[in-house]
Amino acid sequence: MSNPGVIYASTRETSEDSKQSLTDAVEKLLSTANEDLAPRILWSMSYNEKDRAPSTAVPAAFAHDESGQLMVFPQKSLDLAFDDALVDSVKGVWREIMGSNANDVEFLRFEEREGIGDDDDE
Repeated sequence: MSNPGVIYASTRETSEDSKQSLTDAVEKLLSTANEDLAPRILWSMSYNEKDRAPSTAVPAAFAHDESGQLMVFPQKSLDLAFDDALVDSVKGVWREIMGSNANDVEFLRFEEREGIGDDDDE
């Protein structure tokens, strides 16, 4: 008996046939398994992302809302790789909050907290 597993499949395709294409690809993958009892899909989930900004677009670090009181991050990239623009956005908001006290050397530097992570066995 084979062990259960999880298969993740994704596509950038936006056509009506994209879900069926992924299902067909997973079925084909499962059919190549060298098992006495062929693996089968027990559960499936799918979703479509909407209003995706092109990954080549360079968004502003952040924007203020209409009141000027809230800072709003741009829409995050849906690419699988970590988007460095996210850190740039956080840094922009940090600079705005810190004002003249912002020192880039201190950005994302955390002091060690006394007693955190120490063993309680002592």
